[in-house]
Amino acid sequence: SILASYAKHHTCISIITQNNKGLSCARNNGLDAARGTYILFVDSDDVVAPSLVQRCVEAFQKHNSEMLLFNHATFETSDGNLIQRTKNLKNGPTGITDFLNIATSLKSDTWYPVCWYAFRKYFLDKYNLRFYEGILHEDILFTPTALNFAKELTIVPEVLYHYRKRPGSITTDPQKAAQSLKDHWFIAHQLY
Repeated sequence: SILASYAKHHTCISIITQNNKGLSCARNNGLDAARGTYILFVDSDDVVAPSLVQRCVEAFQKHNSEMLLFNHATFETSDGNLIQRTKNLKNGPTGITDFLNIATSLKSDTWYPVCWYAFRKYFLDKYNLRFYEGILHEDILFTPTALNFAKELTIVPEVLYHYRKRPGSITTDPQKAAQSLKDHWFIAHQLY
């Protein structure tokens, strides 16, 4: 009902209703329905800066990159303290090889979450970049695949995304450890 009230007053909002088939399926349906120029993903339990969309659009208009990465911070649900994750990345466009050299020197989980990137829609459509359905950690497969096809990435240094780390999430649930390991193995094989 909240979404319907927004959609009633804003014609740019479309509501897609489906049975729960997982995150990848929801994202893919959103990608297929999207009509805009740029694509951005936000996880339901995270918080974004009010200027996120504006800064992404400005960066895309200034540079020809197919993708951009914005700085982000992690916060624990219990104390609310922010811990900045991506540091010392230069502002502006960079080649993918240069970025991957920087990324490999960062903590392993500071560059692959898809929610820390924005994309030109034509780029995702041109290479039919979609999320593999039925696995956990689908962005570990999606992001490197997208980077493989991109020629350039623009880095926006401001912290524009706040990732909530909480007990019971997909990344912290011990009940999903076996599935997580199996899916990591599958993803490694797919990337290879």
